[in-house]
Amino acid sequence: MKMKKSKLAIFTGSDLRYFGGGEKDAILMANMLCNDFDITLFTPIDKSNLRVNKEYVENLIDKKVEILYYPAIRIFFGTDIIPEGFKGIKDILLIRKFDFVYAYTPSVILDLILIFICKVYNVKFIFGIHSPDYFKEKSTINSPMRNLLLRPYKKLKFYFIKQTKIIRIQNLTDFKRLKQIGYKGKIYNIPPFINLPKKIRLHKAKRFIVLSVSRLSIKHKGIDLLCDVIEKTINKNNKILFYIVGSGDDGEPLVRNLENKYPKNVKWLGFVDENDLYKLYQQASLFISTSRGENFGINVAEAQVNGLPTIAFNVMGSQDIITEKIQGTLVEPFNTAKFSDEIIKFYKFYKGDIKNYIKLKLRISNMAIKKYDYKIISNKITKMFIN
Repeated sequence: MKMKKSKLAIFTGSDLRYFGGGEKDAILMANMLCNDFDITLFTPIDKSNLRVNKEYVENLIDKKVEILYYPAIRIFFGTDIIPEGFKGIKDILLIRKFDFVYAYTPSVILDLILIFICKVYNVKFIFGIHSPDYFKEKSTINSPMRNLLLRPYKKLKFYFIKQTKIIRIQNLTDFKRLKQIGYKGKIYNIPPFINLPKKIRLHKAKRFIVLSVSRLSIKHKGIDLLCDVIEKTINKNNKILFYIVGSGDDGEPLVRNLENKYPKNVKWLGFVDENDLYKLYQQASLFISTSRGENFGINVAEAQVNGLPTIAFNVMGSQDIITEKIQGTLVEPFNTAKFSDEIIKFYKFYKGDIKNYIKLKLRISNMAIKKYDYKIISNKITKMFIN
């Protein structure tokens, strides 16, 4: 006789069709746990910056996972979401029928609503911090009024944190911040699920290819820094080829201009399907991330499992992934000249000793695949729910 599976609701902070790192993490989490839990993915309906359609998302999600799109509106400078109208409220109230709720929305208003419902109906609530800006002290826009309004909002956020008994983090910086504000609950540092390649193909490419994969955001992903790094590198060595994967933000004009200026060295590929993306990872020689800070940095981890040495700024997220020298180099934030020099160093290594370069890629891949083994991460998350 089969035992009835526990019901798990997973709340995302944005529409799955936005398809950034957090959305990919939610999809993989649902897929990896759906044999042990009866899972419903709750995702808000949004219309801004969507990069894929429903069909694309639903083809990636296991058929055992239910998807619930609930209507929502944005409040507080457009950074928070709350359920909209009768249907939105009705959909949110469905969590009273679940055994567990895992929420990683950066919306403190919605999070307070969720934790209140869970307490009333005795549902176990787990909060996951998946945003690099969760503990930000000031508005990213230089506005005294916004900074003034952030003060009571920050207090509300810390009130919510102290009401939460279990929190999952993905970097040591958030662990330190939770301790600094006096959090007394359980903290689980568990990395996200990473798409692991079915087969690793390590080969010598005709050209040294440097790959960048991210949403084209200046504020978060440092696309202005990326363009500066690439231009500095090309001016030193015009034999290096840069592939830029990404779309959908204010950095697009910068990337387009860079490609037009250096058509022989820069290829902007836009949004790339997951299957094609992994082919690019394995064609490349080096991965670069110019992000100003990540909760984790899924693109860096994806590069690592595919054996790519990685150069990144020494910021939250990257510093939790690149922990061994063989994995790559962490550069002082935000020294683009030094970053460019490191690319040249890897190029010289590649050209001077290709056999050992391929061996290095294999070591990086093996290390990362062990670290992000699905079974290990699944067991850690399951224990987090049950303990």
